[in-house]
Amino acid sequence: MLILILNITIPIVFIYLIYKAFKKNTSSKLIDRFRQNLTSRAHTNQRIFERYAEYLNSDPYQNINLTEWEREGEILEKVNIHKARLNKFGKSQLNGQIFYLDKKGSIYTISKEGYKDLV
Repeated sequence: MLILILNITIPIVFIYLIYKAFKKNTSSKLIDRFRQNLTSRAHTNQRIFERYAEYLNSDPYQNINLTEWEREGEILEKVNIHKARLNKFGKSQLNGQIFYLDKKGSIYTISKEGYKDLV
């Protein structure tokens, strides 16, 4: 009877120890992967760009510069910020020029002579 109990308990204990070891290694691997992603250069750049986007969203007079050498995703993000500022404030500055949105939904700029130039 003692042999039967030992034959049953030894494999159960062995399986339990393997499970604990596997669980411990898995969680530490997940933590390490999370830490690497959090401190990676790409994550840092993404956080900086998100803060810059929040800063641009808060004030319509902050100039948004669009350049030729920017990636497509960055250009789309800046254009979306520009559109959001037009909808929120009714005006937005893009590449040094202020664009306005009237009640009808048309976008225009004001020329040096004071006329509306529809875009």
